[in-house]
Amino acid sequence: MNEEARSAQIYRRLAETAALHQEGRAGLWHDPDLALALNWRQENRPNLVWGQHYHPDFDGAMAFLTSSKEAREAEIAAKEVQRRREIRRTRLFSLVLSIAFLISLGFGAFAYDARNKAYAARNDALEQRNKADTARNDAVAASHQAEMEKQSAQKSEGRALRSEQEAQTEKQHAEQEAQVAEQRRKEAQAATERAHASQLVADQKRREAESAALESARAAVRVRKQNLGDMSTINTIVDRLIELSSPEEATSWRSFKANAFTQLGRHDLSKEESTKVLDMFGDNLSALINRGYMNLILFQPQDALRDFQRAKDLDPNSALNHLNMGVTQANLKDYDGAAKSIRTAIEWYRPLYFDNVFDSEVSPDIKKATHRTVITADGNAFNAAAHYELANLEAFSGGKDFEALLKQADRHAERTRILNRGLPHCAQLGVGTSSGRIPKTMALGPAKHTYGGRRATTIGPSITFCGSSASIRNIMTRVITRWRSG
Repeated sequence: MNEEARSAQIYRRLAETAALHQEGRAGLWHDPDLALALNWRQENRPNLVWGQHYHPDFDGAMAFLTSSKEAREAEIAAKEVQRRREIRRTRLFSLVLSIAFLISLGFGAFAYDARNKAYAARNDALEQRNKADTARNDAVAASHQAEMEKQSAQKSEGRALRSEQEAQTEKQHAEQEAQVAEQRRKEAQAATERAHASQLVADQKRREAESAALESARAAVRVRKQNLGDMSTINTIVDRLIELSSPEEATSWRSFKANAFTQLGRHDLSKEESTKVLDMFGDNLSALINRGYMNLILFQPQDALRDFQRAKDLDPNSALNHLNMGVTQANLKDYDGAAKSIRTAIEWYRPLYFDNVFDSEVSPDIKKATHRTVITADGNAFNAAAHYELANLEAFSGGKDFEALLKQADRHAERTRILNRGLPHCAQLGVGTSSGRIPKTMALGPAKHTYGGRRATTIGPSITFCGSSASIRNIMTRVITRWRSG
């Protein structure tokens, strides 16, 4: 739009509004329309001839614009007058308030002085009254003191009389007690003589027990030597079978040989045989689990964990592998992971699957009691021990559910008691060492022989328990309590 068209548009709108204003249908213009029209008139200076081209009432339009301007100026002037009035009114109000404040300040000072005088008079009166009360109380106290002294004198006289009577009574009691003491001396002398005789009998029984224990140890040594001889012969035969077999058949014979080395306590050689199997057949589940267990016994938990994780990839449902993994994670202080693995082992446990599982790491007291260097557990005892293992992990991780898990294991052991035929259980509770050696946290049972009902013996980094499920629970509770208290 060019300047001429824009100017014509403003003029026509102005003329049309002026016509409507004359008819009473529109009001005068205000800003911003008024400011825009005034600027237009100042800049373009329109005249009658030009205006006739676009609207005939040029004079009416200009008069409307002028009236709008005058109305705006009048409005501004009225606002200024109003503003000045407000200023004068505000100043007058402030002056009146200031005068009123000064007057109230004078009255306040007068009232404050009068109040202070009244307080001083009241305090004087109170002080006089307190003095009078004190004097009266002193007089009453003196009267009470005199009465109490009188009563005390009367009581002293009565006590003196009673003391004389009590002295006579105590004399009689002393004579009676002397007679009783003499009688007890005679009884004590007789008891000492009986205790001496009992001690002689106890010494004789102790010597007999020590002799029996010595014979038991000798029997264990004989059994150990016999087992070692049998296993050595078996290994010689197996070596010959490996030479004559195909690689697949040799794998089975090597696994058998690894098992024999384990029972001989040669965990390094057992691990070596399992490694040979895995070098030929890397997905052999039995060899992986056996080598992992040997790494655990040889205090190599990281290597053990790698073998068990690989075995888990091959068979996610192997309860034995989950159990071994839980033991390894516990030794690495991953207690949450260990608890998860133990729970998975319990979940995948199936009856009879764990029968004849053995442990070659047997504590001296079990060897002495059973005359065995290898302990075999049936599935029910193995599963019950896994439940106690959860309580064990909770205790050593500092958890709050130890007692609850222990009670849960008790209930489970009670349910399987008939299946275990009431035989005692043997359990090992791992406690760890400051040197970082791996505690053995596996439970075995039932044992072949009962020896004492309840027993606990420290075995390196672990503690061995034998007895009923109730006795195991009592021992575990005491051990955990002492461990927590340092």
